[in-house]
Amino acid sequence: MEPLRAVSSAATSVATWRGVRPSLQVIPVAPARARRRAHAASGPRTTERALRRRASQTAARAIATAPAQAAGAELSVGVAEVDRQHKTLIEILNALHDGKNQGRGSDMLKATLARLATYTVEHFAYEERILTQYGYPELPGHVESHEKLKARVIEFKTAFDEGRSSLGIELFMFLRSWLNGHIRGSDRAYGKFLNAKGIR
Repeated sequence: MEPLRAVSSAATSVATWRGVRPSLQVIPVAPARARRRAHAASGPRTTERALRRRASQTAARAIATAPAQAAGAELSVGVAEVDRQHKTLIEILNALHDGKNQGRGSDMLKATLARLATYTVEHFAYEERILTQYGYPELPGHVESHEKLKARVIEFKTAFDEGRSSLGIELFMFLRSWLNGHIRGSDRAYGKFLNAKGIR
């Protein structure tokens, strides 16, 4: 038998105000609808937590099965040495991703994360040196974005080394999105600037 509910008191009040005395009506409510109401009554926090947990699990599956980050022409900035260094950064990131997915030991992951942190600092130093040499006008903002990423990578590395964190999806998602955005955005902009100066 279907659950039943009465017409709302608001509807009754409106009908009475118009001079009509309504009779009590019984309207069937679908079982799924009743379940949704009961779930909603348990509070928005419960629903919000469940949605966050589901999103996190979906993201984890996507990252675990995602193909390796490609270092193709779409990530080229038009400067051969910078492109080579970007390719190396992406290879290190992929090695870290593969090591995590294949369940390799903590020592291997630690070494790869240390290599990523070291190479990131070296790469940024190279970029900043060449941009200073040619007088790139947007250099201060570029350096600021480098400092933010260096701090974040070192923070991830320190937390992992001290056993306070594992290499979770947060790290991979952050690094991939940052690297893609940085290369396609500000690095491409300075690539055009350097190309105009004859650097390829």
